[in-house]
Amino acid sequence: MFSKPFRKPLYLQKLERLEGRILTHPALREELIRHNAGFRGEKSLFYFLRELPPHHSIILHDLRLPSSSTQYFQMDFLLLTEHFLLIFEVKDYAGSIQLNETKRVLERDGKSLPNPVHQVARQRHHLTQFLIKNGIPPVPIESTIVFSNDTVHTDLPIQFIYPYELHTFLAQLENTYSEPILSKQILHQLSKILISSHVDPFDNPVKKFHIDKNDIQDGVHCPICRHSPMVRLKRKWSCSKCGRQSSTDYIETLRDYFWLIDSTISATECAQFLQVNSVHTAYRLLKKMDLLSIGGDRNRRYDLSSYNWPHFFK
Repeated sequence: MFSKPFRKPLYLQKLERLEGRILTHPALREELIRHNAGFRGEKSLFYFLRELPPHHSIILHDLRLPSSSTQYFQMDFLLLTEHFLLIFEVKDYAGSIQLNETKRVLERDGKSLPNPVHQVARQRHHLTQFLIKNGIPPVPIESTIVFSNDTVHTDLPIQFIYPYELHTFLAQLENTYSEPILSKQILHQLSKILISSHVDPFDNPVKKFHIDKNDIQDGVHCPICRHSPMVRLKRKWSCSKCGRQSSTDYIETLRDYFWLIDSTISATECAQFLQVNSVHTAYRLLKKMDLLSIGGDRNRRYDLSSYNWPHFFK
């Protein structure tokens, strides 16, 4: 059972939205390719995790927990059972991977790669401390590296599996930890604590890549064919390329503004970003979203973080 559903990571969504609104940016493109590869790897494991019996375990995807007041640790997947906890660190590596003994890093074709052995050791340490802090009884914490691409070759002395080996690997752990340690009640309590403690990353690719906000293109993007801009005719947004018409497609464009530019927006800024001719029209569109507002009539700004944004996943 997925207690924290499988969704595309927020930062990856931001990268995709930004790339669709700026001219060619090689560094941004490289970052997007890298994060897409990571998500593709997680998706390959997800297909096997969802085959587990619904009452067998609780699964949480892309969990980011505090390790201190200012630091966080992230886990691709965390599986909770009454017998043990299991951390999955997924890597979409391909080709031959070696260990550079001098630098103590992994390398492929002379390029350094994050060492998953160090990552899972750090995750286990911080998760142990998190459980102690929240009063969860001691429970075995296992971890494994998952190479999602079975073309990877390595002779490293590390434990890893391919996604299709998941069920065999779990059966081995269940034989090792045959006695239940956590009750079902504590297991569900732990799941709730983990979900409530999760914090989405605040990373903004606009700041990371030093992109001028004026270089971010305005206009409503068609959610079907990504053509831009859609034109507002008779209270509906119309795509000249695929023919889609909708009265609400502007909302996803305001999500772009929220993610990439600012968490608040004025009616004038909204009119410019949506490319509508009337500030009054922009005002009415913002009012429809039932946003919290700040300031008086002339200086009023609308808080985009107060909107109940639907999750975006494709």
